[in-house]
Amino acid sequence: IHSFPTRRSSDLEVLRGGLESLVGVKTETRLRKGLNGVTDGYGVVLVDCPPSLGALTTNGLTAATQALLVVEPTALSLRGIDPVADLIENVWERHNQWLDLAGVVVNRTPARSHDAEVHLEELHAIVGRKAVWEPFIPPRVAVAEAAASRKPIHAMGSRGADVAAVFDELYKKLWKLIKP
Repeated sequence: IHSFPTRRSSDLEVLRGGLESLVGVKTETRLRKGLNGVTDGYGVVLVDCPPSLGALTTNGLTAATQALLVVEPTALSLRGIDPVADLIENVWERHNQWLDLAGVVVNRTPARSHDAEVHLEELHAIVGRKAVWEPFIPPRVAVAEAAASRKPIHAMGSRGADVAAVFDELYKKLWKLIKP
């Protein structure tokens, strides 16, 4: 097993350049090029990216026209907003001038919490009030159960009815934004 020391971004750029020359294509544009022609028969294509700032997310943003972020109203989650905003701006400047921030969905928002309210105000200050979508998704066990059983939240009956209604509202907002 070989461990790699922490590298400076300049070192990583050199490694990326070597990979790009080996593969013959910029690594950030591989997904966009791979989807070229494949998506022609679709009005909308959603690309779900991992919650990281790595190559998969960069590829997803390079292939996208809209980015929709999901955050929780916690200090830890909000610390990640600035790096994500920086990544979106970097992708916009270097690889995809059509990329735009569609909005921010707030997940697992407690009904009453001073801490969450403070973090929501901080989120509004970072991305702007208009970028933060409502309604907020409440924390519900039914969401985890639906995911674990690989069922839609609507299949959870009355246990998931309130959160299903929230998802329906967010879907309507998304559909208005991206409808072909």
